[in-house]
Amino acid sequence: MLLRITSRNTFPMAGAAADLNFLKEEKQRLRGVLEEKEEILRKLNLIKTLKEKGDNDQLDTLSAKWREACQQAILELHSMQPEPRPSLSTMLNSWNIDYKMIEFNDDEESFG
Repeated sequence: MLLRITSRNTFPMAGAAADLNFLKEEKQRLRGVLEEKEEILRKLNLIKTLKEKGDNDQLDTLSAKWREACQQAILELHSMQPEPRPSLSTMLNSWNIDYKMIEFNDDEESFG
């Protein structure tokens, strides 16, 4: 019987154990990715269902609540910045936040 020498170790079982450990970690990482994707799909299906039912009022209400919470969080984070504080538009640009999504007016540096 020939023993295969691996690049990781001269003892083949150690390499197999390391491969098995790597595969277990990769499996766990992929499960996390799958859970994230399933959550995104769940949310998209909820939106699709609401649109199909014609229940745009509820969708509009939820969107408005999300936008308001986002605006409040941005203002709070801005107030926590050290002096001299960057402008809101500079801060939003550094975070790659689309002004339209949060109804931000960069000319007036305000929401709404």
